[in-house]
Amino acid sequence: MLPLNTSLIVEAEQSERHDEVLCSEIEEELFELRYRQKGHFSSSIQLYRFKAFVCDKTDFKCGESPNKSVGFIANDLPLEVLLKIAAFTQLGRVSKAWSHAMTIYSRRRFQDCLSKIMRPLTDNFDRIVMEVENQLFELYKECCTLPKAYGQKARQLLFNLRDSRNDFLRDRLLSGELSASALVRMSANEMANPQLVKQRKQWMKKRTYEVMRNAPDLEGLTESDMFECRSCGCSRTRYRQWRRKAIVDRTRIIIICTQCPYRWEL
Repeated sequence: MLPLNTSLIVEAEQSERHDEVLCSEIEEELFELRYRQKGHFSSSIQLYRFKAFVCDKTDFKCGESPNKSVGFIANDLPLEVLLKIAAFTQLGRVSKAWSHAMTIYSRRRFQDCLSKIMRPLTDNFDRIVMEVENQLFELYKECCTLPKAYGQKARQLLFNLRDSRNDFLRDRLLSGELSASALVRMSANEMANPQLVKQRKQWMKKRTYEVMRNAPDLEGLTESDMFECRSCGCSRTRYRQWRRKAIVDRTRIIIICTQCPYRWEL
């Protein structure tokens, strides 16, 4: 049996304890910057103070301007420290290490929120949560970062799965009838409960009526699929040629989308 290198073990334990202490100190500093001094200092001043603090704790030489060194600082910090920072502040795309930490933080946050919804419904909630998040990540992942579409879809999923009137969607997911891959690719209307879909249709109809009411001279519109709505992309439109009153002008074409209240003229 090979003898254990006790010096390496001690060094590793000391390094781990140092990371834990550093993580705790940075968390306290971030708490102070975000809550105790909120409204007294601008975000740029807070960010400058934080970077100076990290430089001091990590023996990293920031030079005269810590703002120029934030990417190097992030690369030198342990992942768990970066995850603590991600919970308090946004630094943009300063480095690959920071983008990687933000990706992990965002994914964990979505998993935690989804777990709170699914935990009371099934004992196998963690498997479902992992499948849904993995499919969502695979659908929207980019190199070293997550696009805004990931967050938007995550909020959409949480809203519809949390909806107390949307038992049908939850039951389909729990029974396996609806796969995680299919779920993350559903549109908002496909996920929404029937009452909400009906309410949206009524709202759209009301808004279309309001547009038509504001233009009483546009009666007799012709339905056509020749035009594409600039707002929603739907090709179900109605149009009419007309000439503005009291103005000598060429004949114009008024187009109204039947799917949304958007209207325009050519």
